[in-house]
Amino acid sequence: ALRIAENHDPSSRSDVLIAKGRALVDKKDLKAAETQFVDGGKPELAVKAYKEHRMWDDALRVAKTFEKQLGQGLLYELQQEKGRAMQAPDPGAEQDLMAAGKMWEENGDHSKAIDAYLKVTGVDTRDLDYLEEIWEKAVELAMNHVHARIPEVVAEVSKRLVEISRFEQAAEFLEGIDDHRGAVDVYVRAGMWDKARNVAKNDPGLAAHVEQKFKQSMQGGGKIGRRGSTEGPATIPVQAPPAMG
Repeated sequence: ALRIAENHDPSSRSDVLIAKGRALVDKKDLKAAETQFVDGGKPELAVKAYKEHRMWDDALRVAKTFEKQLGQGLLYELQQEKGRAMQAPDPGAEQDLMAAGKMWEENGDHSKAIDAYLKVTGVDTRDLDYLEEIWEKAVELAMNHVHARIPEVVAEVSKRLVEISRFEQAAEFLEGIDDHRGAVDVYVRAGMWDKARNVAKNDPGLAAHVEQKFKQSMQGGGKIGRRGSTEGPATIPVQAPPAMG
């Protein structure tokens, strides 16, 4: 049909391609449908198909590629629709909890991307690895693009990581902004004494703080973090220390 259309009525070539594209959409082969729509001179139909299937990144990609033909208005409208969709996702669809953040990244608004990533909490997913990945993305953006927000974002993400027992990563972030006391407190809470001592080794006051916490832990029967060790330095007795006179 396509060859006949090309030979006898070039204007009908578009109709044939579009019909093939619609058939492919029905089969959920959207990538192939996109090719037909684009070749048929109707990229907006590809955008529409992707939008209806909540494939926002692909819809935006096509809209950007053909921005001159489709106009900036469609691109802006699509970005707004995607943002709204991320706020009220389709219950029957697989959620991409990073989608809203990615959209703002693509727009170059890194601060709003950070906010979007931080908006995701344990209410949205029970996948702790996924939560860690999302929150770490917020830290990465702050480090690379929004330096003024580094202390705020690191503090918030570290607090959240502690809440889901990702102590080591939380402490490492705090170390990264030279919040050694914060990092030590996280390691102490987790019972990761060697790491706490390593961070505190160049600060006598902080080192003394670590050993005081260690003594308190030993007096309490060594009930410390599951990832920690009750091993102390040779100068610290495992038994309760003698009373100070």
